[in-house]
Amino acid sequence: MKQGKTAHTKECLAFLEMLVLLLENGFSIQEGLEVMTRSKQFSDSLLQQFQTNLIAGQSLGVCFAEIGLSPQEVTQIQLAEFHGNIAESLNNLLNHRKLVQKQTKELQKIMTYPLVLMFFSFFLLLSMRYILLPQLLASSMIDQNHWGILFLTFAPIGMGIMMGVGLLMIIGSRIYFRQKSLLEAANFLRRLPIFGHLYCFYQTSYFSLEWGKLFKEGLEVKQILHELSHLPNQSLMVALAQELHLGLNEGILLTEQLKNYAFLTPEFSFIIFQGEIKGKLGEELILYSQILTNKLVEKVEWLLKIIQPLVFLLLAMVIITIYVAMFLPIYGSMGGMLE
Repeated sequence: MKQGKTAHTKECLAFLEMLVLLLENGFSIQEGLEVMTRSKQFSDSLLQQFQTNLIAGQSLGVCFAEIGLSPQEVTQIQLAEFHGNIAESLNNLLNHRKLVQKQTKELQKIMTYPLVLMFFSFFLLLSMRYILLPQLLASSMIDQNHWGILFLTFAPIGMGIMMGVGLLMIIGSRIYFRQKSLLEAANFLRRLPIFGHLYCFYQTSYFSLEWGKLFKEGLEVKQILHELSHLPNQSLMVALAQELHLGLNEGILLTEQLKNYAFLTPEFSFIIFQGEIKGKLGEELILYSQILTNKLVEKVEWLLKIIQPLVFLLLAMVIITIYVAMFLPIYGSMGGMLE
């Protein structure tokens, strides 16, 4: 099942890449689909599904949602249909997907080996606890109150409890987020240590880019929020637009409302306030989006470089502790016998 999902994700990425290339070279979307059909590089089901929805008069956002794009990506495409920069938006979406894929692969490389070692250490502790330790204690050659023996006795239990707690936290977080609105979930994620800061950069960069494009088209705040709040799919941007639009109708200033959303940087509200005065809000938001994206990439790459040695250092300490706890009582009892 996972392999099928991974293959479909790769095909969607290749589909986006080919479509962007064709659009940039003057092909329409329908012409591009015909070229891809003749090339035989994509599964008939993906192309047929996309073409069927397009012929039926569905929006591009719906067509892309049907082939597996996320709600946030679909919102980008729906906004592109509105401001007309479809090729540019698809290219930005493609570049973002490639960046996320690259960073995900790096994280998987960093975490795969340590996870294997962690499970190896756990099963090693279990075998020592229930096979080796009873034999050593039965021989009466070692002190059962030695710290090494106590470690071998209780470490598997402690490690098992930690793994169980981790699993429960994952399950609990999924249940928690299902019960919360998109805005509540986003504010919660922003409060998480380390990750929350990166999440804030990511969301603010995304909002700045999409809002900046709309402002460059000459639209006003109320028009933008009205259009966003009526998009068919439910995403974080749509949910925020609905609340902000309601607040504006009640006479609450946009800059005052934006301060209530922790997943957006304080500078975002300030740029909107200053940009409305200067009349260059679209350009400033797009520039700010680029700055945040560069900062986000730098911080993620820095974190990946820090995580790897720390994880291996922790695992090395665990493995060394296991072997010291195993052999020290034996050497101690042998030394006592020689004396």
